Amino acid sequence: MPDMRILPMKEEDLDEVESIEGEAFCHGWSKAMYAAELNKNNSFHYVLVDSEEKVVGYYGFIKIFEDAEVTNVAVKREFRGKGLGNFLIEDMEKRALSLGIDNIFLEVRVSNAAAIGLYEKHRFSVINIRKKYYDGVEDALIMKRVLKEE
Repeated sequence: MPDMRILPMKEEDLDEVESIEGEAFCHGWSKAMYAAELNKNNSFHYVLVDSEEKVVGYYGFIKIFEDAEVTNVAVKREFRGKGLGNFLIEDMEKRALSLGIDNIFLEVRVSNAAAIGLYEKHRFSVINIRKKYYDGVEDALIMKRVLKEE
């Protein structure tokens, strides 16, 4: 990806992350929630920055034994549709493997066709549905990506 780099998320990134979070999600994480996650040993959060060091996307996951639970993946609105989501997911998979993670799990709104398509492209599969998971109204698909076959 030309002029794009993925770096560990820092407190200085949180204003931009919170702004993207607000664009991407109805009830996204707050700056304080991200700040708390940055200090946990099992929490891994990264930002995608452009050539001017501006945050244009991010992802995070929490390591739980040999599994990872994705917290969020988002790209700034004006940068969507340019392959940056793929870039973030590929990086997440590589980092998860390097940490000894076997499986990645996530929840996604059933109405979020773009995200579901992205995850399916990266070999995530639907393993269950959480009824009324979002705001007590919308179902979530639980998806799993096997990184290491048993």
